[in-house]
Amino acid sequence: RRPRHGSTRTATDDDPVEAFPLSFAIPWLGYLAAATPLVLALVFTLDFTRRRRTLDNIGDAAMLRRMLATLSVRRRVIKAILFIIGVTGLMTAVARPQVEGESSWRQRGIDVAVVVDFSKSMLAEDVYPSRFRRTLIELDQLIEALEANRIAVVAAAGNAEYFPLTHDADSVRAFFAGITPLDMAPGSNLGQGVALARCILIPELSHEEECATVGRRAGGGAPLGADEALGRAAVAAPPADDRGRALVLFTDGGDTSAGLVDQVAATVAKGIQVYIVGVGTPAGELIPSHDANGRRIGWRKHPDADTFVTTRLERETLESAVAAAGELGELFVMGRKSFRRGELLEKLASLKKGNLDERVVTKPVEVYHWFLFPALLLLMIEACIRERRRIV
Repeated sequence: RRPRHGSTRTATDDDPVEAFPLSFAIPWLGYLAAATPLVLALVFTLDFTRRRRTLDNIGDAAMLRRMLATLSVRRRVIKAILFIIGVTGLMTAVARPQVEGESSWRQRGIDVAVVVDFSKSMLAEDVYPSRFRRTLIELDQLIEALEANRIAVVAAAGNAEYFPLTHDADSVRAFFAGITPLDMAPGSNLGQGVALARCILIPELSHEEECATVGRRAGGGAPLGADEALGRAAVAAPPADDRGRALVLFTDGGDTSAGLVDQVAATVAKGIQVYIVGVGTPAGELIPSHDANGRRIGWRKHPDADTFVTTRLERETLESAVAAAGELGELFVMGRKSFRRGELLEKLASLKKGNLDERVVTKPVEVYHWFLFPALLLLMIEACIRERRRIV
C-alpha cells in the first residue's frame, strides 16, 4: 500500500509503552475471539456437570465402576483444554491480529520545472481557445501524467513568480488557477524564467549570486529558497544524485529581454534537459486588450502608431534556443492541430529516475500465523487423544 505524503511520527525512548500493542483488522472478531474461551469453558463445565448427574441417577455403583474403569477424567479435561485453546487461536487468527511495524519507503522519479509564458501576447486566439488557455489545458494533462515525480512551476512575464518542487499536483494547479497574464508585469523576460527554473532544479545553486538575483520577485520580496517567507511550504531536497532533471517551456517565442538563448545554454550546461513548446501559428493574430476590470475592450495598438499589434510564433527564436541546447534540447509546436504531448511524455519518461523522497513509515504487520499454526497443532493433538485408556 502506497503511504500518503506528509509527516510521519517515529517512536522515541520517552514514549509510553502500550499495554496492549496487538490490534485487529476485524475488531468485532477480535472481541469474539476474546469471549471464545469463556464460552467454551462454560459449555464444557455444563457438560461435565450433566454427565455426573446422569451417572448419579443410574444408581448402580458396581455397574458404574465396571463401565467407567477405562474412562480417564484427566484425559477428558486435557482434551477440553486443548480444544478451547485451539479454537480460541483459530478465532484470533481469523480476526487478523496486527502489530505496529516500520518499513522504509522510497519514491523514485525525476524533477521537472515547467516555465509558462505569461506575457500579454499569450492571450492571442490563433490557437483555440487562446494560447494561454490551451497551454493550461495541456499543462493540466502533463501534470497528471507526471504526478509520481516532483514538479516546480514558473510564471514568466516582465517578472517571474514560482512554486517550488513538490509532489502535490493540486497545489501546482491551484498556483496557475490564481493568476493570468493580466496580473503579471508587462514584458516577456523568458531568460529570467529559465534561469529561475534552473536554480529551482539544482538546489546547490541557491547560494550563488545569480540565483539570489533571479529569485527575487519584482518590487522586492523573498529570494529563492525562502519559501516560508512567501507563505509556501518548502520541500526538503533529498541528497543530490544523478536523477534526471528537465525544463519544459511553453511560450510563443516573444522575448523582450533577448536572454533566452544564453539562459538555455547555461541550463543545459548543468545537465538539465530542455524541451521548448512553441505556442501559436506563423500567421499570427491580434492581441486582445482589456480594461482594469479584465473585460475585453478591443485590440492592442502600438503606442507610437495607430496600428494594431500582431503576434506570431517566433519560431526562429525558439530554434536558436534549441540549437544552443544541442543534444539536450528539443522543440515542439502547439498550433491549430494537436500537440505532440505523448512524445514529450515519452522523452520525460526516458530520463533516469532517482530518489525523490525517502522516509520510514509505520504500518500494521499481520501476525495471524502466530496464532494459526499453534492452534492447528493443538487441535490435531486433541483429536489424537482418546478419552478411554487401555487396561492390561
